[in-house]
Amino acid sequence: VVTLRCDHSCQYCQVSRAALNATGFEMSLEDATAAVSRVFESPSQHLTIEFQGGEPALRFDRIREIVALAEERNEVERRSLRFTMATTLHHLGEEELAFCREHEVHLSTSIDGPAALHDKHRAHPSGQGFARTIDGLERARAVLGHGGVAALPTLTRRALADPEGLI
Repeated sequence: VVTLRCDHSCQYCQVSRAALNATGFEMSLEDATAAVSRVFESPSQHLTIEFQGGEPALRFDRIREIVALAEERNEVERRSLRFTMATTLHHLGEEELAFCREHEVHLSTSIDGPAALHDKHRAHPSGQGFARTIDGLERARAVLGHGGVAALPTLTRRALADPEGLI
């Protein structure tokens, strides 16, 4: 969790999120370095580092640092190393997407069904969370390919009332 800051107010969020302009809710470089060391304590040959939040893309600088630390450590460790990021896709520009492509950072996002349902579940101040997510999905897939971005729903009773709309 590189930051707890997020601009969404999701109904079922498990994170004690902080406002976009809040301070003191960021992972320090010291903690990032310790986290990378902890990951490599695993005896597994296959390691995945997943960036979560809040909205992790708000601290893409920290993500860059963690990827660099992990890749440098992996030059010695020689493990299968994978990176993923759970994101709304709203805060990823061309530069960030190019970094994801170069370092094989796989993205996952949530689409909770049709626009009205998605926007109810994942409230965004603009009221356009669904539209912004679809735009982000298209931009990300144009750079990373279709398989570089997974879009999954969070299932709720409301979503199950319209299974075709959900799909």
